[in-house]
Amino acid sequence: MKTHLFEFISDIRKNQKNNSKPNLRIYISKEFPTYYKRSTELIALNYDAENKSFKKVKGEILQEIYSDDLVSKSIQDAQKVIPHILNNLEKSQDLSVLSCEFDFDEGNLFLENTHLFKKELKIENIEILSVQDSKTKEISPSPKNLSSIRPFYPQFIFY
Repeated sequence: MKTHLFEFISDIRKNQKNNSKPNLRIYISKEFPTYYKRSTELIALNYDAENKSFKKVKGEILQEIYSDDLVSKSIQDAQKVIPHILNNLEKSQDLSVLSCEFDFDEGNLFLENTHLFKKELKIENIEILSVQDSKTKEISPSPKNLSSIRPFYPQFIFY
């Protein structure tokens, strides 16, 4: 968990060099987007756990996923992520890569360590917002596509 925290602080610091705005807003997601969940369901249906192989060619699986109604609404996000999930499953042969459950709460991790963000980044005002909170959509400025934020891939903006 701490590794995730410090890697994220490092990512922010890299972007901070080109920014003079004094405030930081971090956007986290407490659940995977609909397209992601549906894609992992379809992958699981197309994977033979006993033989540790796909039931179809990966290209056919991708086509099935991309044409699904729940996935096609977020096709650009899906095209960035889903091939990696397929490849991870093929390499690891471990169905846990399809899990949409996680061991810790990223939002709580960040909230409990706000002092580290402030110390490491030398920023006093830091907000941590969940994209599932309806009020988050009303706050401006915000990232362009809040719905593409997924657990463990938070986004941030300086304002």
